[in-house]
Amino acid sequence: MKYPHHPLLDMDILSMQMRLPIILPNANIKMIPCYKIRFIKASRNYSEITVASGEVYIHTSCLKSFAIRLCDSYFIRCHKSFIVNILFVDEIRRKDKQIVLDDGSILPCST
Repeated sequence: MKYPHHPLLDMDILSMQMRLPIILPNANIKMIPCYKIRFIKASRNYSEITVASGEVYIHTSCLKSFAIRLCDSYFIRCHKSFIVNILFVDEIRRKDKQIVLDDGSILPCST
């Protein structure tokens, strides 16, 4: 049986090696590897980046700019306020419009 082609099969591995610069409160810059990002949440005029360790970093870019840079690979915009890394997705609850991550976090899903 031949299975239909799925766009996730064309993901660019190099984009997961990309690093995002995060300016810390002490003015130092921390480089976050994309594969460690669980999800990004819009929060007023900045974004909150949650990584695998549970740490949350604040970034001054809006969610739209992350969507442009990341959503061609392992990241999908699941809601107007969230981008999620599919490597951390455990379950998609279509009826409840929710995404459950492997750590139990629940994100809204509108797409």
